[in-house]
Amino acid sequence: MKSSSKIIKKEVIFLDVIQIGLGQFGFSWLEKILLKNERINVVALVDKNKNTFKKVQQLDSSNYDVFTGIEEALNQIKADFILNVTPPKIHKKINFIALEEGIPVLCEKPIAESYEDAYDVLEKAEITGVPLMIAENYRFNESIRKVRKIIESGEIGKLCTVNIDFNRKHKMSNYHKDLKHPMLLDVGTHHLDMLRYLTGKEAKSVFARAWTPEWSWYDGYSSINLFIEMENNIKVSYRGSLSASNKFTDWLAKWRIEGNKGVIQIRDDQIIIYKDNNKQFISVSKSKDTRKKVLDEFINSLEKNIDGETDIKDNFKTFKIYKAAIESIQKNGIVKIID
Repeated sequence: MKSSSKIIKKEVIFLDVIQIGLGQFGFSWLEKILLKNERINVVALVDKNKNTFKKVQQLDSSNYDVFTGIEEALNQIKADFILNVTPPKIHKKINFIALEEGIPVLCEKPIAESYEDAYDVLEKAEITGVPLMIAENYRFNESIRKVRKIIESGEIGKLCTVNIDFNRKHKMSNYHKDLKHPMLLDVGTHHLDMLRYLTGKEAKSVFARAWTPEWSWYDGYSSINLFIEMENNIKVSYRGSLSASNKFTDWLAKWRIEGNKGVIQIRDDQIIIYKDNNKQFISVSKSKDTRKKVLDEFINSLEKNIDGETDIKDNFKTFKIYKAAIESIQKNGIVKIID
């Protein structure tokens, strides 16, 4: 007689989310991330521009509740969390409203446009005790996760120098072109977060220079050089541009991480270890849209009632580098980062 076995399927618990912001990047979040996650149920969309909802109607047959303000949405809809994909200058307002309502927030980087606003959001999150995580997705790239493990293993020894080069022609028609520090606030935020993640150390001081090429479409500083001193005497050179004319790097940037036993190079999603006159290529799976991993990390943090990997308390340490860099540009000197 054959024995029978009962397959018990784990019940899928859906999370209701309200997305705030349906601009170019917000629409991408909705189309490519939220609507493709089996755990997510989009219950409402909020954007002050009603025309954005016409584009949303083309995605699927879902009947979303749509609103032009977050207050109106929260008066009518309950949600397990809010996805904030608004411009940085609006982050504080949206996050404050959500935190005061006790609703967790996954907020696109950066925390805010100014240090003062970022600090206020951090303080609000700590006072309310409501989870708030910043969507720093670059650190979830497969090559970056692998390099972190290699460094932690001690294979290249004690870290001493990190060189980072980033060059792209990044034309954006939205708020980016009006930012005073687009390089720092845009992709530069990701690179500084990756730096902290890979080294496992915090920045102690920054010396910065910034400029805008005469051909640039940006009003603010689209090019920047930073010299950062990290804990354990690690020296960092970061050169970045959003208005490069040619010879572009990968969005992750080009990295050279030197230890006293070897060097790791990250270039175009490829890892190479130079050690004892030998060169070793490390294969990793090419990462797809790492925002999916950010969302999974956030959901996991809510379910386990723990801080997400890029919780605001951690990400604020990245924002301190941004603040010090701006002060250095203004003062024309080295700025120390105080805990």
